[in-house]
Parts: sequence; structure tokens; C-alpha cells
Amino acid sequence: MENKKPETITIFLPKGKPTGLRIVEILGWTGKGYIIPRDSLKLALKRSDLESQAVYFLVGENEDKEKSVYID
Repeated sequence: MENKKPETITIFLPKGKPTGLRIVEILGWTGKGYIIPRDSLKLALKRSDLESQAVYFLVGENEDKEKSVYID
């Protein structure tokens, strides 16, 4: 079993709402994660830091309430 070292995760809430747009960073890692609810998409699209290359995960449910993920 491999021992994992502890990591520090920072979550930034641009509008101060934990259910809104969230920006996630891991200390010492150059990437960022963005959690963007549908109602925060317009706000997110105005951010210049989202104009770079990225991998996108669209998470939701289909008509049968089954969870699904689209990766682009």
C-alpha cells in the first residue's frame, strides 16, 4: 500500500456562495479546477482565466435521472 502525503486544497468562492461558481486549487500544482453550476455559467464566461486550454467535464442527469458525465 502506497503512503499518500497530505495535500492542501483551496476553494475560492467569487460570489461568496458555496453553491455558486467555485475555483479549486491544490497547493504546489499549476492547474485549477472550476465547478460551474448552470446558473453561474454567464459569470464564469466573463472570467479571463477561463480563456485558456482545458479539459471540461459536464456532470448532470439524463431524462431517467441517471447520472452522466460528458468530457470534452
